[in-house]
Amino acid sequence: MTNQEKIKRRLLGILNHDGIDAKSRMNHLMQRCGISRYLAKRALNGYLPKSAYTAMDMANALNVSVAWLLDGRLETMHPRTFRIHWHALNYPKQDIDNMSRMMVRLSAGQQKARNIADLIIEGKLTFPGAARLM
Repeated sequence: MTNQEKIKRRLLGILNHDGIDAKSRMNHLMQRCGISRYLAKRALNGYLPKSAYTAMDMANALNVSVAWLLDGRLETMHPRTFRIHWHALNYPKQDIDNMSRMMVRLSAGQQKARNIADLIIEGKLTFPGAARLM
C-alpha cells in the first residue's frame, strides 16, 4: 500500500467517524479546513498539501494528531485520534471505550493502569482484554 493510499484511508476514517456521507466529504473538508476545492479533492485522493503549515492546519481543524494524519504514528495520547484509529481497525465500540479509558488512566499515572500495561508489554494480556479489567 502506497503512502497516498494510507493517507486516504486515514482521512476517510476521520470522515466516517464523524458521520460525513460520501457526497458531502469535499464540501466538509473545504469548510472545516478552510482549503480550496482543488486541495480538498487532492486530499480525498491521499495527497496532502506540500506546505507543512497547511497540512498541520488541516490536522488541527479535523482535531487529529498531525503525526498520525501524515504517517500513521500514534506518538502522543490524542483521544480522538486514538478512537478513530481503533475504529478504522474494526474494534467494537465497547472495546474502544475501554481502551480509551485505560490510555487516559495511563496518562494520568494511575498505578493500576501501569501494572496492567506491564502485563500487555510482557505479552500476557491483549490491549482490549487488559482494558476490560479497568
